[in-house]
Amino acid sequence: MLVHAGRCEWAKEDEVERILACKGPLCARKYQIRWKNYQAEDDTWEPRSNPHPDAIKEFELKNDLYDHSWPFRCPECDLPCSSECGVKVHKAKAHGRNDMTAVTEQVYKGSLADKAVQERTLEENHEQRPTIYCEGKALENVFKFVYLGSVFAADGRQEYDIRVRIGKAMSRCGKLGHLFDSPALGPWLKVRLYTAAVVSLLTYGCESWILTEEVIMRKLNGCNSQMLSRITGNDVRTEARSTTSSFDVVKHIRVRRLRWLGQILRGNQGRLLFKAMEAQHSMQIPGNLFMDAPPHIHLQDLVNQSYDKTFWKSLEASIPSHLRGVTIYTE
Repeated sequence: MLVHAGRCEWAKEDEVERILACKGPLCARKYQIRWKNYQAEDDTWEPRSNPHPDAIKEFELKNDLYDHSWPFRCPECDLPCSSECGVKVHKAKAHGRNDMTAVTEQVYKGSLADKAVQERTLEENHEQRPTIYCEGKALENVFKFVYLGSVFAADGRQEYDIRVRIGKAMSRCGKLGHLFDSPALGPWLKVRLYTAAVVSLLTYGCESWILTEEVIMRKLNGCNSQMLSRITGNDVRTEARSTTSSFDVVKHIRVRRLRWLGQILRGNQGRLLFKAMEAQHSMQIPGNLFMDAPPHIHLQDLVNQSYDKTFWKSLEASIPSHLRGVTIYTE
């Protein structure tokens, strides 16, 4: 019998005398190993990932511990998994499924339900991609990286950055609790402090976000209502409801994005920033930076409209409240 180290490749194999016992639930069993040429005091408990699958199956069959009725097993190494999804994740990680594109497609088809497992699978597959060299130096393969305070990912998804923003904003809101709890400050001033110190952190980098319904309703509005509940004393449902919210963070973001778009359009068209904006315009993705732009035939038409600052300012004022509620503080 053999004990292997590695992802089912058994690159390093150490001979053992036998498996003595096992403990724990089926999907997380540990096995007591008697090592060859060692004494009983040197026995160790090893996780299921270490003993060779054939050795495990032989031991379990011999001791009537093999569950023949278990429905989810890896067809290559007989590993029992908790679900069909678990089998697919295990195969992607352990049996040479290093093609990130194939794994990404599998994730987005919904076959891998657990988001944490999805992200871990994508990250580990990305690390195994070919090494890129720049000026003779190897660049580290990473799935996510931070640039200018924003999180970028190889699969192009924005959820990673939004998640970080929400975490930082809620942390700061907690640190400012002594101000939000102060009876000396009125609700109007508290919300102004909230927008200056917390919302500014939450919305950093929002110009690149795609404002889908999930981002707006489940993430941004959910986070905003929880923090406002902490400040105003209202329950979360009250702050999330359209008629009773104290601050419309989604409208705040949309006004800010439209204002920034106007500044880019009026700027130097040779700048990289303008070219990046031009590329985003050509994609025509609903919810991107152009979601509140006025009707236009082509990009140059939009550039011409942006020079009328009074008109552009009126566009900012005409953005409807996403929550359609009366706010304590508005733009």
